[in-house]
Amino acid sequence: MPPTSLFQRAPAPISNVCNTPDCLATSAFIKQYVNFNVDPCSDFFEYSCGAWINASRTKEKGTTRNSSKDVAKHNILALVDIMETSYDDFIAKHLKSNADGFNVAEQADTDRANFQKAKDFYNTCMNPERSVAEVYPDIAYLRNTLMGNHTTPEDVPAQLGHVLAFLTRSGVSSIVDASVTRNDENHDYNMVLFNPPKVPTEDIESIEAAVTNTLGQNNQTQQVIKASHDANVQLWSQNRVKSAIETYVGVQEQLQNITETLNKLPDADTITSRNISSLTSTSKLIDWLTYVSDLVNPEYLTNPTSTVYSTQQLTLALEKLIGSLTWNELQDYFTVRFVMDRYTNAMFYVSTPSDIVVSANVTSQQIECANQVGINLYNNVGRYFALETIGGINEKNEVDQLIGELQTSWLNHIPGTVWLDAATKARAVEKINALKPRAAINMIHPDWTNPGFIQSYYQNYSIDTSSYYKTISNYNAWNTDRQWKSLGDKVLNEQWSDEGYSADVNAFYDPQLNQFELPEGILQRIFYDAKFPKYLNYGGIGSVIGHELTHALDNKGRLFNSSGYREDWWTPFSNEAFQNRSQCFIEQYNKDFIVNRSTGEKIQIDGENTLGENIADSGGLTIALTAYREFVAKLNQPEPLLPELENLTQEKLFFIGYSIPRCEYYDDQLTDYNPQDEHPPWSIRVKNSLINSAEFAKTFNCPAGSPMNPHKSDEDRCVIW
Repeated sequence: MPPTSLFQRAPAPISNVCNTPDCLATSAFIKQYVNFNVDPCSDFFEYSCGAWINASRTKEKGTTRNSSKDVAKHNILALVDIMETSYDDFIAKHLKSNADGFNVAEQADTDRANFQKAKDFYNTCMNPERSVAEVYPDIAYLRNTLMGNHTTPEDVPAQLGHVLAFLTRSGVSSIVDASVTRNDENHDYNMVLFNPPKVPTEDIESIEAAVTNTLGQNNQTQQVIKASHDANVQLWSQNRVKSAIETYVGVQEQLQNITETLNKLPDADTITSRNISSLTSTSKLIDWLTYVSDLVNPEYLTNPTSTVYSTQQLTLALEKLIGSLTWNELQDYFTVRFVMDRYTNAMFYVSTPSDIVVSANVTSQQIECANQVGINLYNNVGRYFALETIGGINEKNEVDQLIGELQTSWLNHIPGTVWLDAATKARAVEKINALKPRAAINMIHPDWTNPGFIQSYYQNYSIDTSSYYKTISNYNAWNTDRQWKSLGDKVLNEQWSDEGYSADVNAFYDPQLNQFELPEGILQRIFYDAKFPKYLNYGGIGSVIGHELTHALDNKGRLFNSSGYREDWWTPFSNEAFQNRSQCFIEQYNKDFIVNRSTGEKIQIDGENTLGENIADSGGLTIALTAYREFVAKLNQPEPLLPELENLTQEKLFFIGYSIPRCEYYDDQLTDYNPQDEHPPWSIRVKNSLINSAEFAKTFNCPAGSPMNPHKSDEDRCVIW
């Protein structure tokens, strides 16, 4: 017997239908996703995403795809569109609405210069003239100057310090991952944080190709041979290439083992140090003082606010690794690591065109170069991306208003949380009240509405229009100096992420700042559209906002107070209640799995690892629905329904709006699926979030015991917020 469709189950409203062009377009948009032949009470994910999943474009070439990737494609095409036009044409024809509040007329010359800087980067990237010869001076400096063969044992620690600093300033990850981040004990300042090394995934074929093409003697042109000779870089025989690769692969495997071991180490067993002297006292083979000195201003080392955070387990593991290698092996390892970074980032060659077609009129090189502009000049091109895809200051204010409504709604409902005692409720309200949302555009540093601030921000970064290699090298050095040489200076108590990217579809919460960020890349159609009815926007971007708000009080966020410092502010009563309710989520998700259809293997979901995301999904959905109902109450009338979808009530469309941005399809091999990811597959996240929502079951009239309403009573649902 076929499932009962939603149209069969629901009565048909006869009035209050919107028939404007925008509503007709929105209705057509919904139909691209929803499969009305599926019973929403049996499988809501298949119901709300089924038409999209079964579309030929979703399953083409057997790739993994999701709604967010569709948005990312839209975003990258917008970046290409911006980079392929002139400044005057952009201002005249490309604005979403207007440039009100962005100081275009007041600072036209500066704005034009900023736009041209982004264009210069893009055009340099588009230039196919790249040569391996450009990498040889850096290799010579690394091998001959920093790691010359005439090294005494006494010189090794300082030389390795210089080598690691050179690699850091070049943007190359190697045996250590050191970064500048907020001081967890004093938020007025940043600190140096040493993390376990990040080991990139590299197949042996790519390593062999990179090393052979760069340093191998065979099949090199006379131009390359001359360039290597002029730089005093000796090219390697085939056996020498093979030996260097074996050393490199062996070291990378050891580094991966170190990282995996340290990541499993309980916090209670970690021995930490918070200053440079304690770091250097545990290391005999690497002079970390030399490393830090090469990167910071001299006065930082004697500054009382200076903090260098590391663990003894990390430094001792690196000591053991370094001690097992000869100097020549270290030379080869660092050389190959440098070459692999430059090769992977296509700095001295134009990458092979991708066979993935994003648009018939856009080349893969345009996509790659627009990507690079979006990453490396984010605080420049982000301004123009926002103007083209979101609008002016009025559109930003609309997003801020939506966030304010959700934040206020949750604040008003926390006091009614029955399982929290009064003391914990008061602190929870204090924290959410202090939480700082940042959305749509950066108005902190640099303020995107002020071209002068953007110009000042990038004034020390120079683009070499004759060389993409030098352009990226200059960026790496500028970006490192910008962060490391500011150590010791007071920092703002709020920030817009340095690691942002216009095309990126994401949002995130920072517990140390008690701030969440909703960048411009996610404020796009599917998640949000100013022309959508509010029920779709509340279901889409509203649930994302609610998700990030909930992270402030999830299993990790709740360990920080309203000022962003670690504090156990929960009473024993409320803490026990939170743990009990968390266990419900853990057990629920532990029962779920995803199937590799090519092998039949069932891959279990780890409810413990994914707990924070699962709590935030549930809380975000509840916050968004509650806020939408409060919006309708203030409106004092229901929103119009959509044409040809009159059987879908406003709240049914809210839940459809929640699911559509989370549509996802995995191919038979589960390409790109990572079992260690703290985010479960969207099909499971959507299913469980809705199963845990009593309001969903009521809205769709799902019978008790049906797959989407399996609980005997509401008390059986997993609910925290």
